[in-house]
Amino acid sequence: MAQFAGLQGVAFAQAAAPAEADDARPTDEIVVTAQKRVQSINDVGITITALSQKDLERKGIASLADVASAIPTLQYSLSQNNTPIFTMRGVGFYESSLASYPAVSVSLDEVPLPFPALTTLTAFDLERIEALKGPQGTLFGQNTTGGAINYVAAKPTDAFALGGNVTYGRFNRVDANGFVSGPITDTLQGRLAVHYQHMDPSQVSLSRGDKNGRVEEYAMRAILAWEPTETLHVTINANGWRDKSDPLASQFIGVGTPQQAGFVLPALATLPRPDSARDADWSADHKPFANNRLYQLSGRVDFDVTDAVTLTSITAYTNYKTRADTDQDGTAYQIADVSQFGTIRSISQELRIANGSRDKLRWVVGGNFSKDHVYDRISLLSGDMSFGRRFGPFGSGTYTEQRMKNYAAFGNVEYDIGSMFTIKGGMRYTKAKRTADSCTRGEDGGLFSAFIANTSLTLRRNVLGDAGATLIPIPDRTCWQLNDLFVPSLAPVRTTLSEDNVSWRIGADFKPTQGMLLYTTVSKGYKAGSIPRSGATFIKQNQPVRQESVMAYEAGFKATLFDRMLQLNGAAFWYDYKNKQLRNRIVDPIIGLLEILTNIPKSRIRGAELSATLRPVDGLNLSLSGAYTDGKITKFTGVNFAGKVADFSGTVMPLAPKWEGTASVEYTFPGDKLRPFVGADLSARSHTFSIIGGQNVFFGGEQSFKLRGYSLLDLRAGIGAADGAWTATVFGKNVFNTYRWSNATALYDNLVRYAGTPATYGVTVSFRM
Repeated sequence: MAQFAGLQGVAFAQAAAPAEADDARPTDEIVVTAQKRVQSINDVGITITALSQKDLERKGIASLADVASAIPTLQYSLSQNNTPIFTMRGVGFYESSLASYPAVSVSLDEVPLPFPALTTLTAFDLERIEALKGPQGTLFGQNTTGGAINYVAAKPTDAFALGGNVTYGRFNRVDANGFVSGPITDTLQGRLAVHYQHMDPSQVSLSRGDKNGRVEEYAMRAILAWEPTETLHVTINANGWRDKSDPLASQFIGVGTPQQAGFVLPALATLPRPDSARDADWSADHKPFANNRLYQLSGRVDFDVTDAVTLTSITAYTNYKTRADTDQDGTAYQIADVSQFGTIRSISQELRIANGSRDKLRWVVGGNFSKDHVYDRISLLSGDMSFGRRFGPFGSGTYTEQRMKNYAAFGNVEYDIGSMFTIKGGMRYTKAKRTADSCTRGEDGGLFSAFIANTSLTLRRNVLGDAGATLIPIPDRTCWQLNDLFVPSLAPVRTTLSEDNVSWRIGADFKPTQGMLLYTTVSKGYKAGSIPRSGATFIKQNQPVRQESVMAYEAGFKATLFDRMLQLNGAAFWYDYKNKQLRNRIVDPIIGLLEILTNIPKSRIRGAELSATLRPVDGLNLSLSGAYTDGKITKFTGVNFAGKVADFSGTVMPLAPKWEGTASVEYTFPGDKLRPFVGADLSARSHTFSIIGGQNVFFGGEQSFKLRGYSLLDLRAGIGAADGAWTATVFGKNVFNTYRWSNATALYDNLVRYAGTPATYGVTVSFRM
């Protein structure tokens, strides 16, 4: 096997045929574009994990969860609205609003997918995946404080090629992928790739026995590569997908902090608790449902101004739409039954100029502009929630409509001092503007609006002592929010946020011998401020959170040893954070305890990574990797789950396991015509917590926000033609059916968890010609 997932900074060549790849040494690297130019991965002084095409196919890496399992220190979880969340080295951004930028950015062929919801169906027909760790703000922009993930699509070929694979597995899973590629004219090449997956439901209702979790997804990618002259290269990339899969239902684990004491539904105390990934529940008349779609059109132009200088333009338009129902309370009752509708429209343009990769002085300068428009609306049914049981079976809704513009100018330079030293530096200036119109409203024929109108009158009379206050009616489906004097404002709340920052990086590389790289970097990165969609009753609850910043220090090495038989890589890092954006709570005088997004004044993360790959004999590949991450909040005063002000200094950062490790082995038997192979992958992670202060929250005798540690074992065996024409593989993932959780949260009265995938198994047949 040419490359193993989970290796820090190691990737192997994607050869013309598997026979050649199986004979490769660990240091036959694939190239990466971590610094906006093509380079060998072992020459880049950045911690990078690169997964090759063969990795993705042999290991069956297709989903976001699969990608995270293969990359040390990368965590994948779901928000309550099934929005994907990436956390790398303890740096992430847990927010379910469509309009929130991430802390780990994702792109396809350097074209940004600026919001997490856009990343769902990207991992098909890929040449490789590059995961860059640590702040990448200089060349990849803000919102990369945790790192950057770049999907590299397989490109058109200069000769006709056809291939594909079909998988059949547990839950009647059918996964089909195919591509056709080749020349269209002497100067034009094309590639068309398609993806389809269907799977029967995997979750079973604890109260009724009906099922949820059906997978139904379609995707297509078309790429045209035009080279009319030797100096002009044009690539057009059209992507589209539709996902009609059922959102995963949450698992009810107990009653947490009721919003209105004494009115919690008594039946909740007797509900059965889940004990496997398949257990869940939802309202019979509000079954999870989704119909999401995306299309993206991008164009890249590379023009060789001279033999040594290239001008590059990358233009993209992305359009996304979601319509989904989620049952977020994990029960058959109407406590947090949510319907969501949203749209995203994004335009981006990058223009840069750079010289050649072999020059002693290498430089790139450029500019970037993006414009995003996001509409995000939520409707909530909560008749069985304690608040609804006390005051009435209300229906409510919130929405936010946000417009963002980002301008940036950047530059990066590397200079070789002799044959052993390279110094490097870069800087990016970013100006960000955001405007949000936010609204809370009743959606139940006027009951909730009338309740708020009467409550605001009571507050003005009893709290402010305004005996002459009069009722201000609020019509149904009319926006309202209260000011500090409890007076309803009957219009959307306009919030603006304008910020700028300067990201930078300096560093040095030292190559004392052939095959040895020592590197160190110091960098400053930023994540843009946010205006989340929230169920606010007061105008002040819509206030934005400021941009966060990180000062990062890192040192590492990449060593090729023993005649290229062993590749050893390691890095140590320290991050100092200011204003980290995390979720905490407030006590709303009407609703009760609510989650909000807030800035954590100070926090820090430290850690180290180490990986080794060994090929002692032809056909046998071994790898080990380990990572240590220690993240803590050093200064923050907030609200705990008892609704009391508390000091959170010293608490651990959420979604950041302290220990992680992977082990991989694969052996390909020699053969002139057929080559059998067997392989195994083991990944392990220690426990973590889903919220700040989670280690101090106990309900029902357990730490309810603790995501316990786990180990996963994947196995595979197969046989293929020596020339790579076909392969047949039998596989099992999570073969011991380990029950694990990717997230835990409080939804009004309820505490819920989201479970990871249960054991799956099947057979895959692939071919190429």
